[in-house]
Amino acid sequence: MVKYFRWLAIALLGALVSAQAQPECTVPAGTSPFEFKSGQNTLRGFIDRPTASGKHPAILIVHGAGSTDVTRGDGGYMSSYDELRAAFRRIGLATVIWDNAGNGCSEGGYALGTPIIERTDETIAAIDALAKRDDIDPTRIGLWAISLGGWIAPMAAVR
Repeated sequence: MVKYFRWLAIALLGALVSAQAQPECTVPAGTSPFEFKSGQNTLRGFIDRPTASGKHPAILIVHGAGSTDVTRGDGGYMSSYDELRAAFRRIGLATVIWDNAGNGCSEGGYALGTPIIERTDETIAAIDALAKRDDIDPTRIGLWAISLGGWIAPMAAVR
């Protein structure tokens, strides 16, 4: 019995240390927070703008179906795509990325199964929120997608 409690205490201590080691929803340096609503979901991510002033064209990065955590990601697949954002920024494009509902800093969730319609609605809501900003050119907003996002982007484009 004592052995069981010792292992439980070690596991709880490890979880506590791990939770404290990761900052909560802090956007990467040089970016700005981006938040919008889609249905009952509050979605959060960030905008990475070029250094020049004025209104910028923008690319929204549409994730696949897996879990995301853009504020604490490693820059790889299903993350914050550091190198891709840097390439877009160098050619004068702002990038926008957010966590899927219920992941990272976003709240809410999707219906069971493949939530392709909800994700399309979400992408359109992100475009609408982005188009209202003073630093983005609303006539030049595009989509870059991977995996399930490759199905969502054309559906959003035709709507």
